Amino acid sequence: MSGRYDHVIIIAPPVLHLADALVLAEHSDATLFAVRCGQTRSKTERSSIQRLKEVDGPLVCTVMTMVRQTDMAARQAENLDYAY
Repeated sequence: MSGRYDHVIIIAPPVLHLADALVLAEHSDATLFAVRCGQTRSKTERSSIQRLKEVDGPLVCTVMTMVRQTDMAARQAENLDYAY
């Protein structure tokens, strides 16, 4: 696909439940790790990131989704000049 398109985005199921995300990460130029704010436990995040590292998945960043204005993450982001 990379010969035909500049960017190809593939959305995969959670890392811990199925191997799909790990297989795709091995064959990708970059992996974005999405975490749902207030729902995903930090132990789950750490385990998922460790599994991506084990397959040499090129993890470039973590994206926090569904951040509400009242969440601690939103308040910290405001201090960094990030906001909705």
